[in-house]
Amino acid sequence: MPYSSLGIFFMRILLISLLIPVTFHSQSLYNISRIVHVSGAAFDVGTTLRANQSTKELNPILGQQPVRQALVVSGLTLAVDRLTHSIKDEHPRIAAVINLAAGSLHIAAGSWNIGVIREQRNTH
Repeated sequence: MPYSSLGIFFMRILLISLLIPVTFHSQSLYNISRIVHVSGAAFDVGTTLRANQSTKELNPILGQQPVRQALVVSGLTLAVDRLTHSIKDEHPRIAAVINLAAGSLHIAAGSWNIGVIREQRNTH
């Protein structure tokens, strides 16, 4: 899949995951922020695993094993989700901001990974 097609594919997944629940239900800001967070994490893991097929992971926390990479990102995602879920009733805006920030960081990491994938394709 060419770079532009890969990016469009992930953006479609993100948009579908954001728009379908909002269409069927009146979602709160917290629920939408959760969708952004989890979608961003999935985007990050997917692009990390794809990029690492021919390069080494530079993040020492993630390590070189694909299972470890997926488990670390999933574990951190779950931890943030539990944290925001526990504070959402008293502080819904803070919970939403934390989710949106975490999702944005994952999306940024996934975007970086797409750049690495693109670079790999140009050098091979």
